[in-house]
Amino acid sequence: MTLRHLQIFKTVCARMSVTAAADALHMTQPAVSIAIRELESFYAVKLFDRIGRRIYLTEAGRQLEVDAEAILSRFESSVSAIRGGAGPASCRIGANATAAECFLAPLLAALRQSLPAMEFSAFIGNSGEMERRLQENAIDFALLDVLGNAANRTDQLLFHTEMEAVCAPGFDCPSSLTVSALARQPLLLRETGSGARSCVDAVLEAHGCKAIARAEGTTNLGLLRLAEGGFGVAVLPAALVQPSVKAGTLRRIVVSDGKFSRRYYLAFLTRKYRSPAMERAMEAVRTFFQTT
Repeated sequence: MTLRHLQIFKTVCARMSVTAAADALHMTQPAVSIAIRELESFYAVKLFDRIGRRIYLTEAGRQLEVDAEAILSRFESSVSAIRGGAGPASCRIGANATAAECFLAPLLAALRQSLPAMEFSAFIGNSGEMERRLQENAIDFALLDVLGNAANRTDQLLFHTEMEAVCAPGFDCPSSLTVSALARQPLLLRETGSGARSCVDAVLEAHGCKAIARAEGTTNLGLLRLAEGGFGVAVLPAALVQPSVKAGTLRRIVVSDGKFSRRYYLAFLTRKYRSPAMERAMEAVRTFFQTT
């Protein structure tokens, strides 16, 4: 059994498909299958069950998935430390769309100032992509507002923030609304399943209402532009709408009986080895949001 076996196993776990793992690894499907069989022979257990055309981890497979992550992470850190010598450490940060649009640029600026010897890179995507990249060790940690039931992951609360209802200054809408009245407005909302949409839906449902969107989008900025153009009422992060409100291209609508509150988390693999440099980077992230 070699590290390569664990790398192949980890990729199959991430995609739950031998074919997809083979494509990602630039290997043939039979070669991936052989590697998995060799692992099963080494451990004398079955790692996957096949039901129909899908595969599922067995209990032993789930345990090995956690252990493989820890082993590979520690090995990669060792290689980096020994080969890199005194060279700069690196940190790969993931952020979902809302976190990126509202906080990522000032966060990176603060990190570069507080940790000048460290190299930072970022990936922006949806929460599902963040989870996949965490499990594949393609990022070191992520900023998320939607939490799934992922194994081997720690989620630390970073901060709370609010979303606000906004529209164009001349749009025909009162300056103050109840939640039920807001639900009757032409709404500009994020797509179903996003953190922003889940927040809006939860508040409306608590008041016996349901959102009917005039427009849905995967980016907050696109919805903001639609609101500025007088297309409807958008519910967007307060940090994102503030410049437009200040410039007079949007106006805030007070929702008298409801609050659109969101939580953001620092998510990372529990068993992943974190070097002292990585711990400093994560602490700098926490400090940024505590003082912002």
